Amino acid sequence: MAGYAGIRRGDVAVFLRRGEGQLVKRIIGLPGERLEIRAGKIWINDAPIDEPHSIVQGSRTDTLLQSSGWTWNDYGPVLLAETFDELREYFVMGDNRDISIDSRVFGRIAEEQIIGTVSFPDKAKKSEQKIDTLILDSHK
Repeated sequence: MAGYAGIRRGDVAVFLRRGEGQLVKRIIGLPGERLEIRAGKIWINDAPIDEPHSIVQGSRTDTLLQSSGWTWNDYGPVLLAETFDELREYFVMGDNRDISIDSRVFGRIAEEQIIGTVSFPDKAKKSEQKIDTLILDSHK
């Protein structure tokens, strides 16, 4: 399923966050979807999704989060807005889930915040080599 600007689940997006500048995270939830994290597994519209890019090394818990009953492995459910005349929202997460500061912390991002998505050179897709150059594809 693609977002309104051609953005797809699994794309790596570059977006603006006030006070933080540009951030890079993976698109997980698209406008109109219901997202929930249960025991570390992401569910979209009540179905688990496959996540070949995520790195989960354990269960992160912080003292503040523990006192609230919330953990990194459980979140939601949230409904991502998709109104045509108002807001279209995306849920983003870092691939290294145990330490990522992402939509679980700062919330959903609006489509207007997205600058573009990152393309990887063909040779980098086929290997484990370090990537020196990334290509930013604008979606505006």
